[in-house]
Parts: sequence; structure tokens; C-alpha cells
Amino acid sequence: MEASERQKYLDQVEARMGTWRADIHALRAKADGKDASAREEYATEVDGLEARLSDLEKELEAARESSEDAWDNVKNDLSAAFEAADQAFSQSKG
Repeated sequence: MEASERQKYLDQVEARMGTWRADIHALRAKADGKDASAREEYATEVDGLEARLSDLEKELEAARESSEDAWDNVKNDLSAAFEAADQAFSQSKG
């Protein structure tokens, strides 16, 4: 993959992460108006989403630091983390 395509992919992942951070913020705000039981449920969900986002951030950092030779393997790991996060956010209550 050429460098500009690589950077474009990394930028797309980072942009989506920004959207997901906003989704987490919205979930927290939504939880504020709920009873204690619902707030606990939202907190559990937010914790899970934050864990997925954290995993993705680690893979993104590894991808940024990877050599061209290692890019294909690193991109596969990044894509897997992205897909896991995407699925988790798609299934969230937000």
C-alpha cells in the first residue's frame, strides 16, 4: 500500500474514533436522566465501548509506527480491532 493510501486509511480510522467518542459522551448524557439501575446498565455498556476504543487506539498507534514491510500484518490487526469496535458501537443503545 502506498504511503498516501496508508495515511488516508489511518485518518479514516481516527475520524471514526472521534465519532465514537462523541457517541460515548451521548450515552453518558442519556444515562444521567435514568434511574440507578439503568445508569448502571449504561455504565457497563460505556465501559465496554471504551475498552474497544482503547484496543483500537493501541492498534492505531502500532500502525502509525509500523514499517512499510510490517504494514500488511499491522493493518490486519487494526482492521480486526476496527470491526470489533464498529460492531460494539452498532449494537449500543446510543
